[in-house]
Amino acid sequence: MRKFILLIAIGVGLYQYFNKPGATVSEPIYYDDVGISAYQTSTSTSSSVVASTQFSCQGKTHCSQMGSYEEAKFYLDNCPGMKMDGDGDGIPCEQQFSSW
Repeated sequence: MRKFILLIAIGVGLYQYFNKPGATVSEPIYYDDVGISAYQTSTSTSSSVVASTQFSCQGKTHCSQMGSYEEAKFYLDNCPGMKMDGDGDGIPCEQQFSSW
């Protein structure tokens, strides 16, 4: 009888541990055109999913080849050999797409 109560107590404890309010579940996102996989939590936005369906790494490396800031950001974040962030701050094509 003690073992049964102990098992129930452990089960309840595990249930409460894994079902905390506000817990997020990570699910994989695959960039088929790029060959990159990443993880996104279910509570975050899906802007990276939208970007992956609009753009793919196709040899563009310079700002003059980009049609939008979103495309430049996608290339900088996901493609190798980019030459669009001269100061290394993570913001691509600052002179081309800046609003000031």
